[in-house]
Amino acid sequence: MNIKLDRERDTFRPLAQKGAQIYLLISELYRINNMYRFSLAYFSRLFLSCLDSKDQMKLNIQEKTNSHEKLKNAEEILNKIIFNNVASSLFKVDRLSFGLYLLKGVNPQAISER
Repeated sequence: MNIKLDRERDTFRPLAQKGAQIYLLISELYRINNMYRFSLAYFSRLFLSCLDSKDQMKLNIQEKTNSHEKLKNAEEILNKIIFNNVASSLFKVDRLSFGLYLLKGVNPQAISER
């Protein structure tokens, strides 16, 4: 039983690591503006909403979808949910900077240093 639970837990470990990475990124936003402070409880609700989203449920229903595809989809949904919710609470002038900051933090090779 423990081996099966460990296997299931290991399946979702990359998503948890991605979530931790994103949380650390948004926890640094106070450096832009002191009002941009987001609690772990707020982030946890967003993270759980990623797992409960309709798009994720559709993939879970499809038996042909493998766990790698489900995990990749969950990461995309997480990025979208975090960006939409956090960006909507920022001043308009800071939204583009946040988008680039999030992209660079989540996918460093997406933006070149030139």
